[in-house]
Amino acid sequence: MPSNSTSDFNFPAEAMLRLDAAVGSLTVDELYFAAGTRLDALGPRFQVSAPQQVCVEQREVSCCFARMRFSEQGQPRTLCLRFDDGVLTGGSISLDDADIAFVDWDSYDSDKAYARHAAWLQRQLGDIDIAYQRYPWGNAGVGRSKSEDVFIYFHFGAD
Repeated sequence: MPSNSTSDFNFPAEAMLRLDAAVGSLTVDELYFAAGTRLDALGPRFQVSAPQQVCVEQREVSCCFARMRFSEQGQPRTLCLRFDDGVLTGGSISLDDADIAFVDWDSYDSDKAYARHAAWLQRQLGDIDIAYQRYPWGNAGVGRSKSEDVFIYFHFGAD
């Protein structure tokens, strides 16, 4: 279930998040991320998970996630970047609503969360297929987990 708690990890006061559909880049204020960004280039604003071995396209890679929480126009955001063998391969963005307290599952409306994520993504990338949009650099869209958590995803490279 989403959380709008600011105590999870480092939570800078305010930042602007932007996706560039033309080149597949992501910026958070002065921080710039694109395919090929190295894990060791991240700053201290990220909480990095311990690496774990996973199988990607029939080969073992070392995978870890870097998370950063911040506020954008007063609304909590969580950026999660995935690194395979130390190189950025994709990630997700969660747009929590500061005006909603997520007390239990009964108070969470995944359809409203999906609409909020879809509207944000369309403002960033234009009139696209929200569920899945292919680009020369990879793909992006809005997803929903089995537990009804909603997020924006982006992957670099071929499908």
